[in-house]
Amino acid sequence: MTLPPSDGPSDPDGPGRAEGNDGPDRAGRTDRAGRAGRPDRAGRPDRPDADRPDADRQLPYQVAVFARRICAAGELDRASFLLLEQLAATGPAKVKTLAAALGVDSSTVTRQAAPLLRERLVARLPYPADRRAVQLALTPLGAGRLAQVRERRRELIAELTAGWTTRERAVFCALLARFNDGLLDRR
Repeated sequence: MTLPPSDGPSDPDGPGRAEGNDGPDRAGRTDRAGRAGRPDRAGRPDRPDADRPDADRQLPYQVAVFARRICAAGELDRASFLLLEQLAATGPAKVKTLAAALGVDSSTVTRQAAPLLRERLVARLPYPADRRAVQLALTPLGAGRLAQVRERRRELIAELTAGWTTRERAVFCALLARFNDGLLDRR
């Protein structure tokens, strides 16, 4: 993982931090003394900033970085992954139904489905109750691709949390689920 450049020079005395900075850095890391700082490219914490953002200001950034990096690891963009996941969970569905489930507009689902249709990961099927209407369905190729992406993401998360305790992983998962549920409840 490439870290952002340091905001200032690294501490010439090594990984120690200046007095008074006792919160974790953007990645939640602290130094040996329990003091926090964002490391420079060499992995050494930088000097503390008087205006270092607090957790409330830093959380939107961390969520955005997480979303971007997890998508890059799976080789499917977030929208495609979520659409394939929804189809895998519910089976074939009309665009309007998918839009409601994903919390987006029908035109958004149509636009997101277009590349999946071209790649044959999703297919259009006639809707049983009304042959004029269509529904989208996950193809065997799409199911295979989704399984590959899920496995890559599981491996990445396992690697990133390898040094965490079972309790830390459970707490992280519970808090992330609570965060996502809060977003769902806002619709």
